[in-house]
Amino acid sequence: VVRTSVYDRTQHIVTIALDDRGQYVPAQEPEPNPELLTAFDDSPPVVVRGNLPNIYDGIYRAAYSYGMSKKLTQQLVKLLASDVDFQSRLGPSDRIDVLFSQPDGDDQASDESELLYVSATFGGQMRNFY
Repeated sequence: VVRTSVYDRTQHIVTIALDDRGQYVPAQEPEPNPELLTAFDDSPPVVVRGNLPNIYDGIYRAAYSYGMSKKLTQQLVKLLASDVDFQSRLGPSDRIDVLFSQPDGDDQASDESELLYVSATFGGQMRNFY
């Protein structure tokens, strides 16, 4: 059975299904179940810790996804190296906030960019660097 439903927030709009002849037809709204109810929940999804990268990989992924240069990312890793176990798995509540300069004014990191502030929380321990 192939079925899809459309909702506007928690309000059911329409459900269609693929019948035996391969045509889409109107269908009943699905019964509420735990998976469906979590789709309407504002809480973050539960992440299995084993599926998360280690802290080292997580820092690089986050840094590059937010436009940090290789040089800035290496400085960030060096800054955290003495206090963070990079081989530990990230936890769902781990976070890192980085403020860096953008001297060219183009909202991109450059070779002249500098780390201005770092707040890192790993394993429930927060570290701040200015």
